[in-house]
Amino acid sequence: MTALIPRWLGQCRFVTATQAALAAVLVKYQLDLNEFYLLYFLAQAPGQQEAITAFEDRLPLSQSGLSRMVRHMEDKRCGTIERVANPTDKRSTLLHLTAHGQEVLAAAQAEVEGCLQAQFEKEEGC
Repeated sequence: MTALIPRWLGQCRFVTATQAALAAVLVKYQLDLNEFYLLYFLAQAPGQQEAITAFEDRLPLSQSGLSRMVRHMEDKRCGTIERVANPTDKRSTLLHLTAHGQEVLAAAQAEVEGCLQAQFEKEEGC
């Protein structure tokens, strides 16, 4: 027998613990982890906007789940994201990170990075 299964289970425990720690940090910003990831991905996109379909393979959500989350963020977040017309395809819209979304992301990202640093240090035994 090899140590692969125990090693894998250890990785799963680390990911689960880290996700729980991140969720606790993000509560302060009224974000869940997928909402944070969406803001983060939009911030990295050219012009801070991208088609909703670009997130289907980056977030662990179905297409309908992603659409529900976007609607929820547009309403609940007081404008962290907004839908804008796609200048190259009038049949579609783009998601755009607003100025308020940038502020929320900047504040949350600083705490997320601190949390990740602490989790990695704990895992590495530093």
